[in-house]
Amino acid sequence: MIFNLSKSRFKVYIFWIVYWFIQSVLMSGGKEVHFYLVKNIVLVGLQIFVVYLNLKVLFPLFFMKKKYLLYSILSFLLIYIAFTISFGLIDMLFGFVYPSFKGMLELRFATDFWEILSGSSFYSLALVCSLVYKLIILNNEKDSAHLELKQNIIKNSKNKIITIKEGHQTHKIAIDDVYYIKGLKEYVVWHTKSRNVIALQTMRSIEESYKELGFLRVHKSYILNRKYIDTIQSNSVFVNGEQIPIGRAYKSNLIDI
Repeated sequence: MIFNLSKSRFKVYIFWIVYWFIQSVLMSGGKEVHFYLVKNIVLVGLQIFVVYLNLKVLFPLFFMKKKYLLYSILSFLLIYIAFTISFGLIDMLFGFVYPSFKGMLELRFATDFWEILSGSSFYSLALVCSLVYKLIILNNEKDSAHLELKQNIIKNSKNKIITIKEGHQTHKIAIDDVYYIKGLKEYVVWHTKSRNVIALQTMRSIEESYKELGFLRVHKSYILNRKYIDTIQSNSVFVNGEQIPIGRAYKSNLIDI
């Protein structure tokens, strides 16, 4: 575990060092490269700062909770702050590297739109790329989880066993022991004969993966085991004596029962 973590961090360090060098060369156009290498220490450092805050704070607290407007406003403020302090940090760094240059840390609050747009493009690019990267990672994780779910279904369907992960625990539950599944935003609750199991799954993935095993979706928040359906009414269905609502979009699923 320690080796993998160190290896991962090493790759990140290498990426930013190579990125710093390439960005400096491109900005210099091949002339006065040493000048841009110094300047871009600040630019790349602030880009790392933007990426870190986006991935660790803004993305999980606002984007993932679908607070897109707030995420956009805070992202803009983050980029503007990075842009504002960059001038003073660059001057201070030049003053340290080149003693003849009298650099000092001074904030400059730009108000010109085009100046802000062009000057903050480095940080905007860092934020957008980190956002896209995170979305790709999440999508790959969902695909992997869905594939694992299907593999478990194929493996256990002959024995009529379902494998469910609850945190760090893995439960093997007989299909005939499941009454119904209830959706709770990002989580679902499997109601079984012996206990309730909470799992990080989506109702859609369960509906697609388990419909051939006798499970039926009757509401946006409920998937039932056909075996335990007692009575069907106009707007509700009874499963093992418990009343469950029927959604309008899912009434057609009950026609053939």
